[in-house]
Amino acid sequence: MERNASENERNVRRQLFTDENESEDERQNYDNLIMEDNLQQSERDKEKWNFDFKRGVPLPGRYQWIKLDEHGNEIPSSINSINEVQNTNEQEEQIEETERRRNDEPMDEARKRARLEES
Repeated sequence: MERNASENERNVRRQLFTDENESEDERQNYDNLIMEDNLQQSERDKEKWNFDFKRGVPLPGRYQWIKLDEHGNEIPSSINSINEVQNTNEQEEQIEETERRRNDEPMDEARKRARLEES
């Protein structure tokens, strides 16, 4: 008794696109789960490597991080610390700006004018 090849094959079905009937809450919940998982992975990496990848700053711990130039030569610590402080300040400003954008808080006219004057 020989079986037909199609009888042995299993049907596989994959969902390539979101279901039109899926609610917005379900999509947001899924997105939140992914963002939370990414944050947890970032924290695990931060602890594992004692390095803050978001700010690009080494942390005290198991590894000693040394900054190198494009040729692989060590950058002196005095220049390194000045650059780290500048990079940290710039990155903190970028993070704050990103958080402000995410919150999508409506800005009143006075705040808009103040931001334009700062630029």
